[in-house]
Amino acid sequence: MKARWRYLLPSMAVMLVMGVLYAWSILKVPFAQEFSWTKGQLGVNFTFTISLFSIGVFVGGQHLQCVGEKLLLLMSAALVFIGFVGCSVLSGRSITALYLLYGCLSGFGIGVAYNVIVSATLSWFDDIRGLCSGLLMMCFGLSTLLLGTCASSLFQSIGWRTTFRILAGVIAIALFALSWTLKSKPSGQPEKSCSRTDIYKKQSFWTFCFYVVTLAAGASMVISFSMDISLAIGASSGLATALVGVLAVCNGLGRLICGFLLDRLPIKKVMVLAGFLAATAACTLLYAVWGHAVPAGAVGMCVTGIAYGFSPTITSGFVAKTYGMEHFSANFSLASFTLIPSSFAATIGGLIVTNTGSFHTTMVLSLLLATASIVLGSASCRPTE
Repeated sequence: MKARWRYLLPSMAVMLVMGVLYAWSILKVPFAQEFSWTKGQLGVNFTFTISLFSIGVFVGGQHLQCVGEKLLLLMSAALVFIGFVGCSVLSGRSITALYLLYGCLSGFGIGVAYNVIVSATLSWFDDIRGLCSGLLMMCFGLSTLLLGTCASSLFQSIGWRTTFRILAGVIAIALFALSWTLKSKPSGQPEKSCSRTDIYKKQSFWTFCFYVVTLAAGASMVISFSMDISLAIGASSGLATALVGVLAVCNGLGRLICGFLLDRLPIKKVMVLAGFLAATAACTLLYAVWGHAVPAGAVGMCVTGIAYGFSPTITSGFVAKTYGMEHFSANFSLASFTLIPSSFAATIGGLIVTNTGSFHTTMVLSLLLATASIVLGSASCRPTE
């Protein structure tokens, strides 16, 4: 069984590279500076990215069994390469090109690869599936901090156009290399029959979807304004930047901790625990915003990162534990659509802050969403329902 680690370790490395797609808050800077595109325009691109990423996860899951890992990963490599290289030659005449290249092509390509990597790798780890999932999700989450910071430095030294070309090459080469080594564990099922699923007919699936949306949405609002919240409670610019980095690290650790717990506790207990963490984070940050308490704000940021990190690992764990591995890639692809409504939380939070001039209402909403996730997690249904 030691041979299975030759699938996990390369997959972790590739997830670490692919996750840079989520570092949009860093990668968008040169477009705002050079082309004077507004925050609103650039924010739309991230919505496109999340939406097409989810669609890519769906397409990858529906076609994994009949197309195979190799072809899907090669297709993903080509799409991401075209998307990032295309971004490097933008002239600024139309932001639509950015939406198509980064949001649609790259987002879709990485979504396809994401499902392929998670599904194929987890198939080898029946005994420690939670830990395996946590490691993969941790690498994907930490990419924003590690590669995002690296990209920011490269912008200053070699320019953003060259940096985007380097990112294109690194991601494409990583996916190309993995396509030759990664494969799913043989299951005895026909290899060329496309996966089908009917979990959308089950109440348990929809209860879980609402749970994930409420859990992720509240934390997402905090993450999207983490720098602004830190400054609002009285942190210095340097400390605020450090807190954003700490939040990203806690996000990655949350994914690993969640995976560890999933191997030892019933899925419902982990779901409820994640909700309580999110509620605790919201209460702590509400207190910090109200009283301009920097220490409380730091604690709240850490707990928010951990709570948000539980979300993707719980998704893969719930699908595997509740519906089994036979159609995991297809089931996982449907569950991943929860990313789309969750991604709009930042937009809603932004509108609230704009209209009220403070983060108090945003934190209250985050607390309400976290409370709803506790209720939905506790009410999670049996898989037959």
